[in-house]
Amino acid sequence: MSFEETELGFEYIENNIIYFFGKHCSDLLSLQKKYPLLNWSSVKQVHGNRLVESSQPSLNFTEADAQWTKESNLALITKTADCLPVLGFNALTSTIVSIHAGWRGVANGIVGKSIQSLSDPNSLKSWKLWVGPHIMKNSFSIRSDAIEILKEGTTLPSEEWLIKENDSSYADLSKILESQLINIGLNSKQVEKCFFDTKTDFRFHSFRRDQQLSGRQISFVAKF
Repeated sequence: MSFEETELGFEYIENNIIYFFGKHCSDLLSLQKKYPLLNWSSVKQVHGNRLVESSQPSLNFTEADAQWTKESNLALITKTADCLPVLGFNALTSTIVSIHAGWRGVANGIVGKSIQSLSDPNSLKSWKLWVGPHIMKNSFSIRSDAIEILKEGTTLPSEEWLIKENDSSYADLSKILESQLINIGLNSKQVEKCFFDTKTDFRFHSFRRDQQLSGRQISFVAKF
């Protein structure tokens, strides 16, 4: 599996599915020009754990952080600036899913809960998930109250995802996420992770780096 870097982001096409992780220049207008045959669906992201079905083009049509569809030519958008964009496809059910997972979403188990709700025992092993560019553990300093919330959302011992240096603590969100997915029955080969750090890599927006000046990169998955 290899994503190709383009002007707008990173693209991978397999079995009539396109997976795209955007860079800082991946605004909707640019994507519409590059992919004129696609329609677009986005939700109003609220750092929760709600999953909704998207059946027609609509922008910010409801509050949610995950959306799924079986429709063709409908691109499911997620917007991030340090949070984890997760794109997936189930080959058995022909379902695609797009998930926005910030640290609260990871603590709430939004990705695992979404995959469970879209699966039965027969289809669970047919998922393939990609975790896109996000803030990496060496950049994600975290407060003590957030650490306690994350501890409640994972069975992993804290020493496997938490690093303490001097007076600071750093969390590996993708490690927690992968563990949650394994706990619901996926295996590690079903989860591919990108290791670009949005805070230190200036190809991407980063709220931690740029604060209120930060934009959001757009990622999406679509069938065609």
